[in-house]
Amino acid sequence: MRPYKPRWERIQEKVATGDKAGAGNLGRQYLEWILERVCEAVAAPVPFKRSRRYEARELMDPAKQRVQHLARGEEFDEEVSQAFQELERTVIMGNLLSHNSTLADQISLEEANSFCMAVHSLHNEFLCPICGKWIGYYRNLRILRCSNPRCTSPIELRTR
Repeated sequence: MRPYKPRWERIQEKVATGDKAGAGNLGRQYLEWILERVCEAVAAPVPFKRSRRYEARELMDPAKQRVQHLARGEEFDEEVSQAFQELERTVIMGNLLSHNSTLADQISLEEANSFCMAVHSLHNEFLCPICGKWIGYYRNLRILRCSNPRCTSPIELRTR
């Protein structure tokens, strides 16, 4: 048995060994997991699917729109918007490298790494900078806040 490694470490290993298809596929899975967590954290309205199997595109737009609605004008909104823009610019790499595509050979390792870095950057935007726990939306308080009750200095952003 191999010891557990976080997904991000496995992606970095794939990039380091030149396995762009492996990095792209893991990056796409990482993106889908992040978008599910973001949609849950900010209560994004996602159309119901009985299978509960969502593709990144089905989650990305609702997550982005919800964050923009909640945190409009905040520094957090600007940073998250930039992270989404970079992701939208590179997301095609994850799709091409994850599926049997004739275009996959034309994608460089740097482009695959750029996609993976954009995914990781989006993930970091939704983590508390102090304790590293997920930021969540607290509807009753109308705030986005670190979800860790023991955080010594939790991030807290007022929402609309």
